[in-house]
Amino acid sequence: MSQKIRVLCVEDSENDVLLLLRKLKSEGFDPEWERVEDVAGFRAALARTPWDIILADYALPQFSGLEALKIFVAAGLEIPFIIVSGTIGEESAITALKAGAADYIMKDSLARLAPSIRRALEDARLRREKRRADDAFLESVRRWATTFDAITDSICVLDAEGRAIQCNKAHLGFVNKTAADVMGQKCYEFVHGGDDYFDHCPFRRMQDSLKHEEAEIFDRGRWLYVAADPIIGPDGALAGAVHIMSDITARKQAEEALKSSLAEKEILLREIHHRVKNNMQVMISLLNLQAQANPDPAVAALLKESQNRIRTMAIVHEKLYRSSDLSRIDFSDYIESLAVHLFQFYAADLRRIRLRRVTEAVSLDINSAIPCGLILNELISNALKYAFPGGRNGEILIEFGRRPDEQFALSVRDDGVGFPAGFDLNETKTLGLQIVKLLVGQIDGAIELRREGGTEFRIVFPELKFKPRV
Repeated sequence: MSQKIRVLCVEDSENDVLLLLRKLKSEGFDPEWERVEDVAGFRAALARTPWDIILADYALPQFSGLEALKIFVAAGLEIPFIIVSGTIGEESAITALKAGAADYIMKDSLARLAPSIRRALEDARLRREKRRADDAFLESVRRWATTFDAITDSICVLDAEGRAIQCNKAHLGFVNKTAADVMGQKCYEFVHGGDDYFDHCPFRRMQDSLKHEEAEIFDRGRWLYVAADPIIGPDGALAGAVHIMSDITARKQAEEALKSSLAEKEILLREIHHRVKNNMQVMISLLNLQAQANPDPAVAALLKESQNRIRTMAIVHEKLYRSSDLSRIDFSDYIESLAVHLFQFYAADLRRIRLRRVTEAVSLDINSAIPCGLILNELISNALKYAFPGGRNGEILIEFGRRPDEQFALSVRDDGVGFPAGFDLNETKTLGLQIVKLLVGQIDGAIELRREGGTEFRIVFPELKFKPRV
C-alpha cells in the first residue's frame, strides 16, 4: 500500500519535479505535491498546507535553496528539508546541513532519495514526540510546583541525611526564612533552631523504620504536628524524605477546652446523681416516719413497700455516682446490692432462706437499669413475703445474662409453695405484679411464669438505647 506524502518542491524545472515524483512513486510513495520557484510562492505555500517534506533545488534563477532554508528555519517548522541539486558541492552541502537541512541528494543519485525521506520523516516524528513529551514534562513540573506552593501545610523535601532540598512557600513562611536560608540545612536547624535531632523525632525514627512516622511536639510556645515519609531509591535504600508540618496550637487549645468542659459536665452529672439519691433518701425517711406514726398496719406496710421502691431507684443513682460511666452501671453488682438490702429489710433468716445469684458482669443503660431494678424489687419482695410460710426452708435464685440473640434474660426463681391453683398472671389484681407487667412493657420485654418446683418469673428484653430529646 502506497504511503501518502505531501511534498513541497522548490524548483524552477517542472521536468525535474516530475522526475522526482516518478522516483517517489516507484519507491512506494503516493505524493500530493506543489511546485514553487520564488520567495512569495514559497511563503504562501508554507502558510497554506501542512507539508510532510520540502525538496529544494540549491540554485534557482530568482531564488535559492539556502534562502528557502533560512525562511523555513525562521518559521520554526518541524518538517524535513532536503536539498536536491545537480550542482551542489561538498562545502555548500555542509553549509546547508549546518543551516538546518536534513540531507542533500544529487540529482544523478536519486536512489538515495526514498531512504533519505523515510529517515527524515522518522527523525521528524521522533522530534515531535520528544517535544510533546518535554512539553508534558514541563507542564507537569509547573503544575507540581504550583500545587506544592499552594498547599497550606508546611512541606519540605529532604535528602537522606535530613538536609533541605526544596521547601514550599508555606514552609518558608512558617519558619520565616528564604529558600537560600534553608537549602542544605538539617531539618532540626531551620525548624527548631536546635543542634541535633530531638527525642522521638519523626524523621530520625523514619531513617530506621523506612516508613511513615509522626509526632505532636510542643516547640517554643506552639504545638506542631510533624510527619516524615520516606522516599525510597531504585536500590531500595533511603533516598530522602517528605517532611510535613502543621501548626496545631488552635486544635490543641480547643481539645483542652473541650476536655475541661467535659470534666465540668461530668462533675455536674455526678453531683446530680448524688443529689437525686439524697433526695430519695429524704423521701424514704419521710415515708418511714409516716409509717411509724400510722396506727394501721396495712397502711404502714404499703408505705414500707413504697420505701423499697424508692430505695431501688436510689441505689441506681448511687451506683452511677460512683461509676466511671455516668450512663451505665454494672447490673450484676447492682443485683447483689439490691438483694442484700431486701433480705435485710425483710429480716430474712439466711440459715433458712438461701440467696443464690448466677449473673454475668454486664453493664446496662440507665433506661433499662431502673425498670429492671424495680422489677427485681417486686419479685424478690414477693418471694420473701409469700414463698416460705411457716418457717419453711428454701432458696431464691436470681439469674441474669446476655443471650446469643443479644437480648437479656432476667429471672427470679424460688422453690417455695408457689401460686395457688388457677392463678393467671394476666388477670392478677395485686399491685406488685401489675407494676411488674407495666415495667416489662416499658422495656419492650416479655414475661413468662413457670411453676415447676416452685415459682419462676422469666423476663427477656432488649437493651433500651438512650434517645436524646429533640
